[in-house]
Amino acid sequence: MGLDRRPIDQMVLDVGGEAFQRLARLFEDETRGAVVALRALLIAEDWRELGRQAHSLKHATSSFGLTVLAARAARIEKAADAHKGPEADAQLAVLEAEVDGDLAELDRLLRTIDA
Repeated sequence: MGLDRRPIDQMVLDVGGEAFQRLARLFEDETRGAVVALRALLIAEDWRELGRQAHSLKHATSSFGLTVLAARAARIEKAADAHKGPEADAQLAVLEAEVDGDLAELDRLLRTIDA
């Protein structure tokens, strides 16, 4: 798990604690949905959309300081762009295993931020 506080702290400064809390909850829900969508796209061998969705996930997770998930999404994007299904599958399997723990870490941090 890798949580970089810097983008989170900046976002809290930019939008305030209450707005950040709402954004983070929305982000958590969307991230879980994105992981499910990545699996469906991989099964369908929709390389273009898989790469696009992995790219979006990479940026979203990076914005919330989840550096390990962002790096994993970047690897999925690269594998999709190269049409390397087994590599994308292996990276996605690890991402699926890591996402709940990383989102739980973000959730613990959310409890320390004043709304």
